Amino acid sequence: MRCLAIVVVLAGCGFQVSGGQTAVDDQPGDDQPPPPDTQTVIDAAIDAAIDAPPIDACVDDDGDGVCNVDDDWPCGPKPNAVGSPIAWMNTNGQGKTEVTQVSNTKLGGGNANLYVVAPNTSFNLVADYSIYDCICPGCIDQVQIGFATDATYTDAPKCLYSGTLSGNCMTAKTGNQTVSLKAPGSSGTVYDVVFGRAQANSCGGGWWPGMPAPNTTVAKVCVHN
Repeated sequence: MRCLAIVVVLAGCGFQVSGGQTAVDDQPGDDQPPPPDTQTVIDAAIDAAIDAPPIDACVDDDGDGVCNVDDDWPCGPKPNAVGSPIAWMNTNGQGKTEVTQVSNTKLGGGNANLYVVAPNTSFNLVADYSIYDCICPGCIDQVQIGFATDATYTDAPKCLYSGTLSGNCMTAKTGNQTVSLKAPGSSGTVYDVVFGRAQANSCGGGWWPGMPAPNTTVAKVCVHN
């Protein structure tokens, strides 16, 4: 019995071995390296998933509530199509009148008067016109059309018509004309296309006698890259 007790005590204690070192109880597997730290990798993957936008995210650069992929007017809220015809009338002190009218304005080869074009890009405009002049029946009249922009824009308005009206002053001169306009260079901007009556020796100058009023707008152009 004495020998058995000694063996039990030794099994639970350290003991001296040769060289003065102390041996300790070592359970199987205690000397294995710790498992790799996978938590950092998992955390990074979770962060990336949180930060990534949903696959069906709506990107709306112009803030009009329409996703870019579906937006056919990338210059803010899309305006309504401009009405047709649009007329300008002037009456002098003697009750004589002159009337200029533009209708069926179409831009870029399409059938609409709302158009999206890249900056500094030329495009065609086609429109019907009608003009009569009882104030100055012998004058050279023009029907000008172009962008309602300030003096820094150098592309001059074009003429749908230029000539001297003859015969009965109230018999309108009518026709259909195609002109080429060049878009301004400011992307993300909407420009009005307006018309006016001029009386110059020829077509090709600036707006005469000044830029037409906003109520002569016949089309709108979204300039966008």
